[in-house]
Amino acid sequence: MDIKIDIISKEIIKPSSPSPKSPKSHKLSLLDQKAANCYTTFILFFQKDTSSDLENVLDSLKVSLSKTLNHMNPLAGRVKDGISVECNGQGVDIIRANVHEDMSNVLMKMKIQVLRKLLPMNPLTRSDDNVFVTL
Repeated sequence: MDIKIDIISKEIIKPSSPSPKSPKSHKLSLLDQKAANCYTTFILFFQKDTSSDLENVLDSLKVSLSKTLNHMNPLAGRVKDGISVECNGQGVDIIRANVHEDMSNVLMKMKIQVLRKLLPMNPLTRSDDNVFVTL
């Protein structure tokens, strides 16, 4: 199944309030330290709603995410030295894409290669600049 996917935009959403001048660190639990560093991702699918303005909905989601990152500082940070997260407010990736297929068909015949096209990076590779953690 070859599905056409258009990436419309890629951006980084940062906390709406600036981080403290000296970045705080959040120590990882022993379990998190022993777990493999990996890119944590969420893919959310939304049904097209013609009754509301999509741009307004997307803007609201971005604002909400930005405000949420103020309260969950480690999610906008990066893993440092394998034992802590530097809460530096670098932000999280958000990608907007258009899938030219009925999503129920895509999800029924789900192939990982199709979903990888929607990710900002390959989750199976490691880059010290792109290591995220879920707390």
